Amino acid sequence: MKSLASANIINSSSSAAANSLGGRGSGGAGGGGASTQLSQPEITAVRQLIAGYRESAAFLLRSADELENLILQQN
Repeated sequence: MKSLASANIINSSSSAAANSLGGRGSGGAGGGGASTQLSQPEITAVRQLIAGYRESAAFLLRSADELENLILQQN
């Protein structure tokens, strides 16, 4: 199950990147956000999250296609 293993790696790296963002997140007081500057490590963490989300989306798309093909083969 190579796909499942790669999904677990992606989830781990996404969690690590999210943790490095610390207390910054949506829903906090202040709400403006436009004047807040991210530090370089935070920018790197966000980029890692984005890459992880894209890899996860690609994995889900492949999985959906495989499941759809299995259903079509049974009919």
